[in-house]
Amino acid sequence: EMLGVVGVWSNNENSLMIAADPDNLRASSSIVFTNDGTETMRISSGGDTTITTTTNQGGLTITSATDNTTLRLINTATSGQDWRLYSTGGSSGLGVGKLFIKVGTTETAARLVSFVDGGSDIKVGIGTASPTAKLQIHTTTNAGNPEVAAFLVNNSATINTEVRLAFAAHTNDIISTGRYSYISAKNTTGSNGQDLVFATNPTGASATPKLTITSG
Repeated sequence: EMLGVVGVWSNNENSLMIAADPDNLRASSSIVFTNDGTETMRISSGGDTTITTTTNQGGLTITSATDNTTLRLINTATSGQDWRLYSTGGSSGLGVGKLFIKVGTTETAARLVSFVDGGSDIKVGIGTASPTAKLQIHTTTNAGNPEVAAFLVNNSATINTEVRLAFAAHTNDIISTGRYSYISAKNTTGSNGQDLVFATNPTGASATPKLTITSG
């Protein structure tokens, strides 16, 4: 029986074919790559791929015992970037047990998006390797040149439409119920004029505006 084949396949193109069990004589065959007697990559019959491990968690699984297990996406076209995804451990200078997205080769906190296991939750940091809140954003602000850390934009030109920053307590975590307090910017001119509205909600009810600062 034919268990595997490596060869050139041609069907109006020249391609290299690597096949495990091409006649489907056995179930759940895999293509296995080994170096110096050690398995380094495996592709299952379902397309799941594992690198440096035989235990696949679904899709693509990469395992290493280095300080930074790294996935790199490099675009060499004009203005392309070198993006990296790091899972840290050991003695990583970025801290251990963290996940980072970064651009370029310079490991500075200002160029990081970090995900940190907080024990009972995940903390996300932008511009910091060690967030202490659910979401923490660090900026560099120069005198007379303020940095905008978050920007909420209402794309509608319709008067009285709003963009809101909402706050809810305990079980009021479904936004469609309307049971939340909020700060909103209300479009008042169809252009860039905005009122700033502060609204609170009583128990079991939708929010009502308590304070409005007009744009005039």
